[in-house]
Amino acid sequence: MKYIFLNDISFVLNKMKKILSTYLFSILFVSFFYNMNKLDLVDMINVILGNNFKINSSLYIELIMYVLHLSICIYMVFSIYIKDVRYQLDNIFLRVTPNSWIRNKNISFLLIMFLFKIIEYLLLMILMYLFGYNLNITYITSMFVTDYLYYILIQYFSLIAYITFNLLDRAKIIILISIVIFCFLYPKNIMNCTSNINIVYIAICILLLLSALKYIFKYNSKKIIQKVGKI
Repeated sequence: MKYIFLNDISFVLNKMKKILSTYLFSILFVSFFYNMNKLDLVDMINVILGNNFKINSSLYIELIMYVLHLSICIYMVFSIYIKDVRYQLDNIFLRVTPNSWIRNKNISFLLIMFLFKIIEYLLLMILMYLFGYNLNITYITSMFVTDYLYYILIQYFSLIAYITFNLLDRAKIIILISIVIFCFLYPKNIMNCTSNINIVYIAICILLLLSALKYIFKYNSKKIIQKVGKI
């Protein structure tokens, strides 16, 4: 577990630092730009993170930040999981079984995403404090938890869709249709998901996806290594 986590952290710091730095810089830029418009705290957070994105009425910057955030999160889950299968078979799978690897990998990835979100929100709160806003800790905590779970669900759905698309040659159309349906039905407005019942639903879905991923990898590890790892 420790080796996998440190390996993932090293990968993020060495291979993804430019992408993540660009994203954090975009938060700085948008924060300074919208501070001149004197929005309230809730509106500032939602605009900067794209958390209140509405297809018909949102500002272009909200759309850009939402898509940017979504793209980075999906890129992170693909990069962090697939790198081991594609480039580090000797280092990883000689140390642990595939079943142990996927369990430890899930824990490692959840921790890394949690740290990423902590840094993101800390940066945002420091900026809000410097701009003179009164920080609403209750609202910020609620948004943080929802934001974290929201993107974790998207990440694991995307990862499982990618793996099954490569594994099941005869079911590619069904998988593509499932992806389209998920994209259509899954809410784009994170702010509307902050109620306790929505958080519970999202958490349950994440647990189901984690179980599905473990099941898929447990019984198809060789095939995944061959097809997903392109070996």
